Amino acid sequence: MCYWRTEAAAQSLRCDLPPVTVAPCGTIEMKSGERTVSEALENLLFERFIEPTRQVTQSYAGVEIELPIVNLRREPVDFEVVHALSAAFSAAFDFEASDWDAEGATTKLVKASTAPDEPGSAPDAAAPDEPGSTAPDAAAPSSTAPGSTAPDAAAASSGDVVTYDCSYNNLEISFARTDDLLALRRRFKEYYRFIRAELLRSEHSLTGMGINPHRAYNRPEPISNARYRMLYHFLRRCDAADSRFHPWPEFGMFCSASQVQIDIPYHRLLQTLDVFERLEPFKAVLFANSVLDAPAHNPGPTLLCARDMLWERSMQGYNPLNVGISERTPQSIEDLLVFLGRLSIFCARRDGRFLDFVPIPFAEYLEREQVIGTFFDEKSGAFREMPFVPEAADIAYLRSYRHCDLTFRGTVEFRSCCAQPLGDTLSVAAFHLGLVENIDALGALLDADRSLYGHGFGAPELRRLMVLRLWPDFVDRAALREQLLAILELANAGLAARGRGEEVLLEPLYIRAWNLSNPARELLAKREQGVPLATLIHLYAEL
Repeated sequence: MCYWRTEAAAQSLRCDLPPVTVAPCGTIEMKSGERTVSEALENLLFERFIEPTRQVTQSYAGVEIELPIVNLRREPVDFEVVHALSAAFSAAFDFEASDWDAEGATTKLVKASTAPDEPGSAPDAAAPDEPGSTAPDAAAPSSTAPGSTAPDAAAASSGDVVTYDCSYNNLEISFARTDDLLALRRRFKEYYRFIRAELLRSEHSLTGMGINPHRAYNRPEPISNARYRMLYHFLRRCDAADSRFHPWPEFGMFCSASQVQIDIPYHRLLQTLDVFERLEPFKAVLFANSVLDAPAHNPGPTLLCARDMLWERSMQGYNPLNVGISERTPQSIEDLLVFLGRLSIFCARRDGRFLDFVPIPFAEYLEREQVIGTFFDEKSGAFREMPFVPEAADIAYLRSYRHCDLTFRGTVEFRSCCAQPLGDTLSVAAFHLGLVENIDALGALLDADRSLYGHGFGAPELRRLMVLRLWPDFVDRAALREQLLAILELANAGLAARGRGEEVLLEPLYIRAWNLSNPARELLAKREQGVPLATLIHLYAEL
């Protein structure tokens, strides 16, 4: 009998979701019938993803803020400037280098107190497949850079992490888990002001845009370590001539997000996944901030949040279950385990080497006798194939990149929000944390919604429609405004109940909701009014 279920429930594990077969180039074929998950796989998945939620007793938040680095001279980012920033930041705040590239340059700075299994600390060390992941590199040097006393005593014990995501064009600050967003904001402001001042000395800056506004000038070079070389090689597996994939496998080098992980207890897990996936179309209205100019040969509707498309039409979306949101969320733990078994794995590690391969649904992966992976050979400087035998322990490398993502830490990670203008950065975390505290009322509000729902579209289609600059005719703008304000009132009430004054972080969202606007819409309007891009870069960089 499976250790986590009652004897009656253990008689059979069935799900009315049809099995999924992933066809070449990421198409999905749905087959009718039922599927039973093996007991061994069921237990493996439960222990990895579900069991940690049973340990949750309080809702902490872990905040991850990615920001593009911009060379204000309209030239490629000068990596020497970035390396100098790493050294200066380490000395100022007593961070230690813990990861390096092949040339010995620092790629990750941590506080000594960082606990790798806490929400908001370094991204999953066992999941090196995400742009921005910070898994330790086996080939990294063993020395660390010395640091001096941090100017803020609160920061000295925070466990915060600073990394470069995919390339030195993108910086991420990951904050140790917290139950006080205002304390986190104080640290963020101190870090950010120091970083920006250092960059401005060399005519560089950070800015609060989800797409690097100078991406056309930057070098699309991954960080030279085994992890990011593997990731870039994997993303380049798609056929550029196939219209199902976009032509930017380097998107992780110019795409930035604002993400938050929140501890979710077992009894709230299914409800959280269901309610927040249905919330996604409304989040598109409030948080869109990724404008990607379409190439001249492929003009299309203007996307206010191109980030969705960049993930879904890349190799990360080869299995569509691994990205975005679902038409139907799991209705039971049994459903959820079946779903997790259908997620695809695309990398593993053998003999200190990262191996990437065409994504394989995890349940099928464990049944294979052999998989052919590809690794970067340091000696030859080329990628080579290597056969290996799948192992149950490779579940450490199984994860998805969905908008609402169940992690192995007992958290749900909310991943769909673009990087925000710097003054509004913590609005993302506050919004989600407040609504988690008020999830019953949020679910009831969405059940009754007719501003977007009730017109024949589910959450996935509505999300795709609401990230467009031009909305469909059925959208009642007055009703949508009213619904957005009602959602914000629920978030406000949830934060107020925590008694920390965090509801002040929601103030920018009320303005957006009333105007039915977001940073991307404002950006396009200002560009059309003739405001120079350089001015907007500075505007979106102001705290």
